[in-house]
Amino acid sequence: MIYSPAVSSLVVIGDGCPIRYHVHCNADTDFYCGGPTDRLALRFQAGALRDFLDLAVEALGEIDARIAREAKRAQDSWHDLTNPQPARAC
Repeated sequence: MIYSPAVSSLVVIGDGCPIRYHVHCNADTDFYCGGPTDRLALRFQAGALRDFLDLAVEALGEIDARIAREAKRAQDSWHDLTNPQPARAC
């Protein structure tokens, strides 16, 4: 069992990037991202893939929560601009 990656790097996989997979007979799974000239391959053992998916679901929940907060802030800001409060006398 391998406990640390062989390579340390940051790869950005953008929206719309083609992603494919192949499951080997031993249950290792390869994911391929990109095109023929700039392809990235990742191989996961089954347990590591399950752990990765659990973290991905958690990360997507955080992303959705941030998007909802930003939408609420934008809505509140728009409401404040379109519905000014009368000035109070001191």
